[in-house]
Amino acid sequence: MSPRTGSPKIDNPMNKSIKIRFDDDLFNQIDNYCKNNSITYAQLIREAVKVFLADKK
Repeated sequence: MSPRTGSPKIDNPMNKSIKIRFDDDLFNQIDNYCKNNSITYAQLIREAVKVFLADKK
């Protein structure tokens, strides 16, 4: 038998997803920010949600 291949399992997998819609203006702002800061849309949105929730405590 060959050894198991692929990525190792992680403690907290990101296996949940949400589909959201943006108007053109907000999407363009998000797109520009991500390009200028070399991050993905997902990274930006995760961080924004974390900041929002921390603010609400």
